[in-house]
Amino acid sequence: MKKINIILFFLILTVFLSCKSTDQTKENPPQAGENDKIRSLKLEEEYLLGKAIATELIHQYGLVNNQQITDYLSAIGHTLATASDRPATYHGYTFGLLDSPDPLAYALPDGYIFLSKGLFQQLDNEDQLAAVLALEIARIVFNDPIRYLQDETIEKANQAFKTSIEQDGRKKPDYKKLTKAFSEIITEMTTLLNHGYPETSHQQIDHQTLQMLSAAGYSSQAIIDLLNKNIIDYQPIRGSLNERKKHLQSNLTSFRSHEIPIERTKRFLNMKNRLN
Repeated sequence: MKKINIILFFLILTVFLSCKSTDQTKENPPQAGENDKIRSLKLEEEYLLGKAIATELIHQYGLVNNQQITDYLSAIGHTLATASDRPATYHGYTFGLLDSPDPLAYALPDGYIFLSKGLFQQLDNEDQLAAVLALEIARIVFNDPIRYLQDETIEKANQAFKTSIEQDGRKKPDYKKLTKAFSEIITEMTTLLNHGYPETSHQQIDHQTLQMLSAAGYSSQAIIDLLNKNIIDYQPIRGSLNERKKHLQSNLTSFRSHEIPIERTKRFLNMKNRLN
């Protein structure tokens, strides 16, 4: 990926400085499934990192310029997030549709979630769309975008913030150091995005996804239907995809199942047609 330019960091730092009245010592609260891998990024830093990477993704792919579709994604996404174990992030969940023909789905720090036009077009109904979004939200719940960055990368980001933000009214931001630190962390994050986060347990991710789908009134079967389509590589790090599907199937009875209303299918197809 190309390096984020200096102008972007001026914008990011402006946002950061406007948040200085917030408790700077407050760190990310432990999320479900976390252990000694709790990261030391403050909430403001996680937000700015997520925003920076989101900006880079938008720069690379572009966004589908359709407010109705964006609102549609956001409505589904926020409904699902409310039913998750992390219903809110520092800046709030943000959902967007990348203008790419390739099937893509990304979860970024602080709840920036993107899927691609190409993925949207290959889905059959809104429940499968909800399953995609729920899987990505579950990654935020378990803090995957931060948990699997290298320790030295996290430390470089922290040091960049400490030395680049005005703290006593005299120190000038070191934009060169901040740019370099973000370039390195974005390179590592891009690798994770392209190859998938190595979740400790897909069972945790899947359980959280089923929880959200059921609570939001979507079909729990949708996640299995999604895996069966093989649009995105949901192959688990440990075990096989078939084992993952069997485990999901065995857990469906623990969650309330919902029929797919005709009106919801019509709404989805209407949105899908807007992409053609």
